[in-house]
Amino acid sequence: MNTPLFYYVYIITNNIDNTQYVGSKMCYVRDPYNDNYFGTSKYLNKDILKYGKENFDKKLFVFVSINQTCLIKKLFIF
Repeated sequence: MNTPLFYYVYIITNNIDNTQYVGSKMCYVRDPYNDNYFGTSKYLNKDILKYGKENFDKKLFVFVSINQTCLIKKLFIF
């Protein structure tokens, strides 16, 4: 198995009701902006089915080591 190049913390926003979903992802590719990953949250997936993926935006916020992902995610959840 390959070692991840890095991890990133992302926020996906529902543009209909402004709900936000925070997550992190191991990244094995050099261009994380084109990895097509959109989270695994059951709440997010339910809302994508309801509103359509085109009504959601994903923003990458920070690139970190594995030790930093939980700390950084907590900063975005309030």
